[in-house]
Amino acid sequence: MRAYLKNKLKQKIKKQAVNKGLNIIVTLIMTLAPGGMVGKMVKLIGSRWVLQYMSKKMAK
Repeated sequence: MRAYLKNKLKQKIKKQAVNKGLNIIVTLIMTLAPGGMVGKMVKLIGSRWVLQYMSKKMAK
């Protein structure tokens, strides 16, 4: 029982570490890419104005 809990805890910690690492890497790519280009594109695509514009175009 104890070994099972220890293994489960190790798996959970490893999963959290991988998620945290991926989060940091994605953040760095978005901010430090050439001029933060990736971040700017994500902001542009996610902006409400663009979404409204695209939905109006699709509705026509």
